[in-house]
Amino acid sequence: MAKSMMARAIRAGLDDVQYMIADAWFGTKSMLRSAEELSLTAILRMKKGKLKYRVSRYKNSQKVAKDLDLKTIYKQSVRKKWEKIPGQQYQ
Repeated sequence: MAKSMMARAIRAGLDDVQYMIADAWFGTKSMLRSAEELSLTAILRMKKGKLKYRVSRYKNSQKVAKDLDLKTIYKQSVRKKWEKIPGQQYQ
């Protein structure tokens, strides 16, 4: 149902839509697949668990895919890369 709603919104004239933002409840393989089929970048809070995600990166002009859990993805992509905002408690 969510995929048809997204497709309907795009057909209705939201041509410049690039992202799908959703909560952890929508963080499923089918939602990720739906976003990819509609050429959208999914920004989702993922559920905690042992599920592994395939992460593709390019190294020396070759695509390298790895199956990683959320802790590993967080350590490689987010941790220690945030910039502090002066006067704010959080980053």
